[in-house]
Amino acid sequence: MEKGIKRQLTILQQLNYDSLLYIFSFLTPKELCQLCLVSKDFKVLVEDEWLWKLSFKNIDYLFELYFGIKYPGVVQNDHFQQQCITTSKKLYTYEYCKIEKAKKFVGLWSEKWCDVDVPCGTKIIYDGHTFSIQYTKNKFSSQFFKYDDATDTLEFFLTGGDSGWSFLYSLKPIQDHLGVLHLTVQRIHDNTIFQGIFVQGPPDSRFVNNNSNNISSVGQENLTFDTNLDTNLLQYYQNHIHTSRRNKLTRYVPPLQN
Repeated sequence: MEKGIKRQLTILQQLNYDSLLYIFSFLTPKELCQLCLVSKDFKVLVEDEWLWKLSFKNIDYLFELYFGIKYPGVVQNDHFQQQCITTSKKLYTYEYCKIEKAKKFVGLWSEKWCDVDVPCGTKIIYDGHTFSIQYTKNKFSSQFFKYDDATDTLEFFLTGGDSGWSFLYSLKPIQDHLGVLHLTVQRIHDNTIFQGIFVQGPPDSRFVNNNSNNISSVGQENLTFDTNLDTNLLQYYQNHIHTSRRNKLTRYVPPLQN
């Protein structure tokens, strides 16, 4: 009879609260969130502040991994206040989402649009609070404009160059294409729109220059933001995407080329 009763006891009844927390501390944040779905009792345990404060070591690691910097801490701006962050779990989720979005843009990029084909000209940096842009080609100067959280779009201005023209670059990640960004370029003085592509890292040396005019300019009133880019354009960089796939454990951003 005693053996039957013992079999009915759950792990929650056999171990005390602190012992369970210690066991759960070996789980990843993702596994903790999955554990919340097991039962109400597990959910109470997983919501414990101590567990999520401990999980912030993972935030430190991710900042080193993707951005090469120490975690700078939380900035309590308007967006932060709107999230109503009252627990360590919510704070962790807030910071993790920031990392997931920012890491798609950070790195050294090559661009192609219209007849423009610039290798390794743009470096995007994230300091934990905002982005900065370094552009080293054709005497242009760059200035970060904004990041739109709702549309996951990063924008910056290029001014100067031999023409003296100004451009607004809009970058948006392409689903299922790691290291590739959809580029929309607005030429300011005549409001002409061009579609193009940003690819991470230096282009593969086996590529020949593709001068096809598959990317055409359109009037702004007819512009639709379509991430289904021209097939030939994606194919142009297809081998590069595979050969420059980033290591899962480390992320090396090469220095800008002069």
